[in-house]
Amino acid sequence: ATAFIVHDEFTPTVDSIRPHLKNIPPDRYIVVGEERDGYKEYEVFIRGSPETEPEADVRPEDTWILIYTSGTTGRPKGVVRSHESHIAFYLINAVDFGFTEHDICLNIMPLCHINSTFFTFTFTYIGGSAYIHPARSFRADEILEIIEREKITFISLIPTHYSLILKASDEAKKRDVSSIRKLLCSSAPVSREMKLAIMDFFPGVELYEAYGSTEAGIVTVLKPEYQLKKLGSIGFESLGTDFVKILDEEGNEVGVGEVGELYSRGPMLFDGYYKMPEKTAASFRGEWFTARDMAMRDEDGFYIFVNRKDDMIITGGEHVYPSEVEKVISSHPEVLDVGVVGLPHEKWGEAVTAFVIPRDPDNPPTEQEIIDFCRGKMAGYKRPKAVYFISEEEMPRTGSGKIQRRKLR
Repeated sequence: ATAFIVHDEFTPTVDSIRPHLKNIPPDRYIVVGEERDGYKEYEVFIRGSPETEPEADVRPEDTWILIYTSGTTGRPKGVVRSHESHIAFYLINAVDFGFTEHDICLNIMPLCHINSTFFTFTFTYIGGSAYIHPARSFRADEILEIIEREKITFISLIPTHYSLILKASDEAKKRDVSSIRKLLCSSAPVSREMKLAIMDFFPGVELYEAYGSTEAGIVTVLKPEYQLKKLGSIGFESLGTDFVKILDEEGNEVGVGEVGELYSRGPMLFDGYYKMPEKTAASFRGEWFTARDMAMRDEDGFYIFVNRKDDMIITGGEHVYPSEVEKVISSHPEVLDVGVVGLPHEKWGEAVTAFVIPRDPDNPPTEQEIIDFCRGKMAGYKRPKAVYFISEEEMPRTGSGKIQRRKLR
């Protein structure tokens, strides 16, 4: 970088790292908004510049964006993406989701998240509209008011967001949300009960689920007609992409119903990790990329996400995927959300441990109730050895709402 442009609110954050930014001259720190010491005002910086954009020869393979992963399992990695990879995303998903120039997208994800970059520009690329919501917090009443006022037709949300909408105030639930045509749910599986509740709340809506990553774009889509037929599935391959491969540790394809590492290949793929050539090389087998996610394929060609490879728990020599345990515990009527991790244990190596957000903080279930609820629904070694109850605010999450298990540990 040779310059740093920052909003006035965040200058203290930049000041804390400024001594380490050796390549940026003192006069190339620029502030948007109110004047700050040590920063040139943005309006002063652009004063005298021509109104037209500079001429530039841009090729499809040129880098368009450097954007960071959410850091679910480790430190966020810089992802380098080209113009053509994003145009591929816009065109493929406009067709896959059936978007048109008449659609209006409400973006509530942080603008630093790939979800925002993908979907807002999909709509502007095809001639639609995007309403950008400042994603400092998620207030269901406010979101429902925006839907009614702006006649929003599409939103991409995570299960936590849907849960908050379904618990909105009675007054907010009177809002007219009939403009919503399509909804996307990503980042975590959705239960049958929640799907039915979403479709009841938004009459006539088409519900989609998708699996993908900052690096690969959208890899699989579960379309509306399969929502209740293929519960727990992430769907099948996006249009224009190659067939997904599920590989074992030796790189061999596993059979139907067997768990392996998911690899994908297609025009939405990134170019590499920023200044991390070894990490880039380790993420590929030839032209096939993995985000280190474990999955399996059923007999109909639908894929089921199992877990992040790095989150796998090894207890007493047995492998446990946190998502298996979370799926069972989250079905308990008194549980709002749950995160499962392996904590160090002298006897077992790692002990399966659940962090539960109760629906009613004043009247939570007991630890033994949760453990007993798991009995008969999973193997004994998968049942949690301990259960801790925490508040919604205490659950560590990424900017997009994913649980950060490394912080739970």
